[in-house]
Amino acid sequence: MAKTKKNRKNMADKVRTSKSAKEKRLNPFELRINKQKHDVLGRTQNIRGQVGNPGQSRTKANKKRTKTLLVELKQAKKSNVFKDQRLGEKISSLSQEEKAMQRFALERKIQHQHKGRQAEDGEEEQLTHYGQSLAEIEKFDDIEADSDSDEDGRLGGQVAEEHFGGFLTRKPESEKSNWKERMAELISQTRKKKYERQSEKDSVFKLTEELDAQFKELNHLLVSKKPAEEKAKEKPKADDYDIKVRSLHFEARAKPSDRLKTEEELAKEEAERLKKLEADRKRRMKGELVEHEAPTHISADSLDDGHSYGYTPSAQTNKVSFQHDKGSDASDDEEEKKEDGKAEDSDNEDNKDSAGEEEDDDDDDDDDDDDDDDDDLESDEDEDEEEAEKLVEELLKKKMEEKKSGPKSILKATVVDPEKKKKIVEDAQKEIPYTFEAPADLDSLVNLLSKYSEGDQVTVVERLVACHHPSLVEGNKQKLQLLFSLLLEYLLDSMAQDGPPVKLFDSLTPLLHQLMNHNPEACTGALTQLLLDRHDEFQQTCQRRGGRGRYMGLDTMLLLKLISVLYPTSDFKHPVVTPAFHFMAAMLGQTPVTNERDIASGLYLCSLCLEYVLLSKRYIPEVINFMHGILFLASSKDAKKVERVFPPFKPVGNFTNLLRVKKKVKDTTVLSVIKTLAADVEKQQVDTDEFRVSSISTCVQLLQEYSHLYSPLPAAAHIFAPIKDMLGKLPANQYPQGLQDCIQHLKATLEKDACRSLQALTMEKKKPQPLKMFEPRIEEVFDGRKKRKGTREQLERQRLQHKVKKETKGAMREIRKDSQFLARQQLKATMEKDADRNKKLKRLYADLAEQEGEVRAIKKQKERAKDRASK
Repeated sequence: MAKTKKNRKNMADKVRTSKSAKEKRLNPFELRINKQKHDVLGRTQNIRGQVGNPGQSRTKANKKRTKTLLVELKQAKKSNVFKDQRLGEKISSLSQEEKAMQRFALERKIQHQHKGRQAEDGEEEQLTHYGQSLAEIEKFDDIEADSDSDEDGRLGGQVAEEHFGGFLTRKPESEKSNWKERMAELISQTRKKKYERQSEKDSVFKLTEELDAQFKELNHLLVSKKPAEEKAKEKPKADDYDIKVRSLHFEARAKPSDRLKTEEELAKEEAERLKKLEADRKRRMKGELVEHEAPTHISADSLDDGHSYGYTPSAQTNKVSFQHDKGSDASDDEEEKKEDGKAEDSDNEDNKDSAGEEEDDDDDDDDDDDDDDDDDLESDEDEDEEEAEKLVEELLKKKMEEKKSGPKSILKATVVDPEKKKKIVEDAQKEIPYTFEAPADLDSLVNLLSKYSEGDQVTVVERLVACHHPSLVEGNKQKLQLLFSLLLEYLLDSMAQDGPPVKLFDSLTPLLHQLMNHNPEACTGALTQLLLDRHDEFQQTCQRRGGRGRYMGLDTMLLLKLISVLYPTSDFKHPVVTPAFHFMAAMLGQTPVTNERDIASGLYLCSLCLEYVLLSKRYIPEVINFMHGILFLASSKDAKKVERVFPPFKPVGNFTNLLRVKKKVKDTTVLSVIKTLAADVEKQQVDTDEFRVSSISTCVQLLQEYSHLYSPLPAAAHIFAPIKDMLGKLPANQYPQGLQDCIQHLKATLEKDACRSLQALTMEKKKPQPLKMFEPRIEEVFDGRKKRKGTREQLERQRLQHKVKKETKGAMREIRKDSQFLARQQLKATMEKDADRNKKLKRLYADLAEQEGEVRAIKKQKERAKDRASK
């Protein structure tokens, strides 16, 4: 039978929809074939992942993300979610009629179940909100009252008459009276029961007290009485430990101390004290006699806050007093002694009372069965509380009286003789003022300090700092900053003059440190500026003298010393210490030694460099070179041989024998650097053998310190090799015995370091790596898997690590794709919003343009009408 046209059409559809047809419809350009490293002969199965379809995989992934990520993105920042829980709504294969039939069947089923449950429980009785049936309410016999009901629950007659027309019967008066009687009887019964309970409780309490009293009477019969001798025998003797423990009860207890005051509080108190003292001094300068307690400065560590700032005559402390009426003073002293005695007696009584109370407490702890002692203790405590309350009331009364009477003036002006008054005025004028105005420039500071001696100048600066503490008034911080700069300039100028006040510099250093703590940044800037000025001066000198510098004066040396005191020198880099360090190295390396002052300056700088590098242990070649040159100046030289020295020293010249000793010196004198560096020093004072020996001794001692400091360095032997050679050329027989011993000790130390063996530089030893072999590894039995070496645990760990790494890469790839998908969706939504907005804007612009055209057309018509009317 031939195939019809219709059958041929059906066959074509079947072939088109078959699986083989789908496979044939795949586009070969969409496939991705991964290249294999090696072709294995005899393999018939395709390796997993060899052929892939990235387009199809991407489509599936995007569909999946649309159902999950896109839904979450749309529901983000929303607290409620609408869920369709209708029956059959999520089943797409059902029609609307089938869904309606299923819902109707489910509803009838629920109703049938509900009716069956009612039939099992019996006929349900309809109830009102008062729990009564409708049948009972229809009888109208007893209706529960509403909010307008009487006390018995029924409606009152007036309410029933107004709202229901009077069809409800009123309650008879007899029933109302019976109800009141019942309520009164109930109240009386309640009160009676309450009274009975209270009386029963009182009777039980009385019986308990009687039993306690009877037990106390019979208590002595229960306790066995023993004679005193037996008790003494039974009682053990107290050992040393028990005696010491009991003696602790009688020791004085430590009293709690007040808190330490803050820096701001101490500064405020100090400023107030100075103001009071200055006011007192001004009064005495006017001739007014003032008598009060003498000021005693109490430090921050003191725990006594009960001091006063007045004047009192006392020989034990450093106090100033002005007494002119001996009788009154003596009487006052006697009164004070009496008051002190009374206070001591009261303290002793309090101590005794406290000790007695402690003894009573101990007795109570030992005798627990004695109730009478407890009663005595309670009475004692009540008495103590009453006494304490009385004392508090008395103190409060005194304070109220003092407030009413006003503050009592401590100062008492008295009339004195003219001679005594003159003496008081003179003494007051000689005193240093207690308050000062902050100097505005260097001239005002010089005028202020030049009136006083060095010791008084320190006092003036201390009072200046105390009067202008930053916590007192705003703006004091800038004043102290200026004071720091002015003090530095004043001290450096004083050091550059004849007879420098070195003690003043030493005394003012703590005050400079205190001023720097108030404003470190500004003070650091001031010190840096001074250091730069000195360095610029040194550089100018080098330029004028053809690269040869000159050692700075005593003021610069003390400035460098001050920097090492104010700042830490162990930092790797510091804004002040590092420039100072390089400045000292520059002076040592560029300044030639031409006189004894240069020798003293160089040795002083070497000692300063030792302080700078004592912790950091930095190597300074200029210092070692300078001390090698000092030894060269003191050594015996061969006329036919030129010694090897390094700049700024020269092997020949007029200054090669500056430290050569002319005759034997017996004693070593200490080098006075300050006197040598002073501006008024003369050449005759330092051109002596004693100065030369002292310089050599200082140099040897510094070399010992530096050798100990640099001994851990690998190149220590090479660093000190020229020093060791130069020590052998010194004329040691002309030096004192102590200096000779120091030189021998230094030689032994350097020789010991020179004997230390050094390791030569060698290449790092490594295991030689074999050359790569290109022969294949042949296995007799190969099962298609690569075998790995190691234990089972190691292999399992490697497998898990590989799996974790693989899963991590996959997760990162998926997260990257998810973020890209979300970004595309957000961009798409933004573009749709923008397109919609542009469409609306275009529509609005079109409407506005149309309206504008209509308005213009109307205007033109009006204009034409006016023209016609005018013609």
